[in-house]
Formats: sequence, C-alpha cells, structure tokens
Amino acid sequence: MPLTVGAAGGALGLRITANHLARMIAPVVFGMIGAAFGVFPVFWGNALMLASGGLLSRSGAFARKK
Repeated sequence: MPLTVGAAGGALGLRITANHLARMIAPVVFGMIGAAFGVFPVFWGNALMLASGGLLSRSGAFARKK
C-alpha cells in the first residue's frame, strides 16, 4: 500500500525531528563524558560507532547481493 501525501509528510517530519534531536543531544552527551572521563573515551566511543555503522552497512550490502 503506497504512502499518501499526508503520511509521507508525517514520516519526513519525524525523520527530520529525530535528526535534529540527535544533533542537539549528542554533543551534550559527549561533552559530559569528556568532562567526566577525559577526551580518550570520547574518541573511542566515536570510533566504535563508526566501526559498527560500517559493519551494519556492509552486512546490508551483502544481504542485498544474495
């Protein structure tokens, strides 16, 4: 069943809201971690998120090839 214009607009609004919320919350969270534990855990946390995102996108690419 295709999305109607209203439903597509609502979905786009939720997606944009989630993106903006993440852009607002992430610096605050990483700033608190950096203030509490130093900069080293922040870099490792970012590295882990980048690596997990790469693995997830790679597994999705392999799933589409089958």
